[in-house]
Amino acid sequence: MHLAERELKKHDSMTHRKWRYAVKIQTQPALLVFSAILLLSFFGNAQASPIYYNDFQSGSIGSEWSMTRSQNAGAVPGTDTAPNPELASWGTFLGQFYGKDRVALALTGLPKGSLTLSFDTYFIRSWDGEGSDYGPDFFSAGISNGTTFLYDSFSNGNPAGQSYGGNGGTALSMAGSSQQYSLGYVFNPDYPNNPQQVLQDQGSPMSTVLGGGSARMDSVYHFDFTFYNASDMQEFYFAGEGLQEYILDESWGLDNVALAYAPVPEPSSLLLVGCGLLGAIGLCWRRRAKTLHR
Repeated sequence: MHLAERELKKHDSMTHRKWRYAVKIQTQPALLVFSAILLLSFFGNAQASPIYYNDFQSGSIGSEWSMTRSQNAGAVPGTDTAPNPELASWGTFLGQFYGKDRVALALTGLPKGSLTLSFDTYFIRSWDGEGSDYGPDFFSAGISNGTTFLYDSFSNGNPAGQSYGGNGGTALSMAGSSQQYSLGYVFNPDYPNNPQQVLQDQGSPMSTVLGGGSARMDSVYHFDFTFYNASDMQEFYFAGEGLQEYILDESWGLDNVALAYAPVPEPSSLLLVGCGLLGAIGLCWRRRAKTLHR
């Protein structure tokens, strides 16, 4: 083989090796980017794993629920269905509760970690919020003998407003609610003297303009509270405070109660992983640029 041929073959071999190396270097960032996407996708899709859920549509409550009622120490929670016929498919809920009723949900076998308690509260009839005449009317929720998630006043129309949504001050009635006047409940100050009027009012179509002092009056709020759980058992409480001891005056209920667990990585760990991936990608890009300029 002539010298020129050997040099040409040597040059071709070196060129081929450089090409393979360049392809390898160019491929590495793509693989790292793909790995980063998969990793972040895994963290991003670490959806909350359900632990408990009850929408009460079946009418089943379960022994995990209990209640305390001042007039009846042996009272047990029941269910009710919102009178608006359009809500027949989802309008059954836990309640109604009134006065000083306190409801508890006891769950066992809980995992340690970040848990989220979610629920809807139905505020029914004449909640007076910050009103000084028949209020203030409060609703609270939290962990028994532990963290208080919520303690605020709520108003279904009293011009005094409410503390919820007020950021330390006073907000307008129904501020922060997800629904207003949707359940079909009606209030009239004369109901104690004329209970039959209740059935007549609530049996009227939602489009009917009520008279005689009757008015539709209800609101729905959705709440989510996340906390760190270190125990295998927790009891959550829900309670009204300052309410009249009369169910046709002001009452409340619960719906779509859920507890979920999401295994979220520590922020510091996720930051370190992200920095490591970005550093590796940057190094590969520098190698690639150096190789291509040889």
